Amino acid sequence: LGTMHTERTRQVAQIINELNEEQHVDVVAFTDGALKPAEDAADGTRKVACGVYEGVCAANLQHVAYGHALPPECEVPEAELEAVRLVLERADKKARSEHQPGHGVIVIDSESCFGEMEHVWAAENLGELEGMGRALMHELILERRRRIEEHGGSVRLVWVPSHVGIYPNAYA
Repeated sequence: LGTMHTERTRQVAQIINELNEEQHVDVVAFTDGALKPAEDAADGTRKVACGVYEGVCAANLQHVAYGHALPPECEVPEAELEAVRLVLERADKKARSEHQPGHGVIVIDSESCFGEMEHVWAAENLGELEGMGRALMHELILERRRRIEEHGGSVRLVWVPSHVGIYPNAYA
């Protein structure tokens, strides 16, 4: 994770290191969703976006960060889930192209999204999504997770209450 700037960053790094000891972790991704109200935007348009930060690539020493804007009618939870979907999509493509399983940790700060994903992942039943808000996003996330696991990989979620003070989240 690079230089540790805060105690909270050290605590998160310790959790990730413990997970890595249990099973080698290929990717650690910090996700975030954000909303800028129309009154705060220069052009007066509401903005919603998601972001992911995976750290520094050892091969070229470049930061690995990505994300995109969402439609303005979206809310922060949709942006949080979209960031998780992006991580899983990237991990799935990488594992299939390299023909080896990938193991990842996704650090998320949205307690409600974490709880929803934990519920859906434990059930592993798309029927559980009936009538659930954001069902399509959860279905896409669950499908990517299943693909990763079918190839021998794994995904672990870590909830960190508010990424404030967590060095890598500044990049997400």
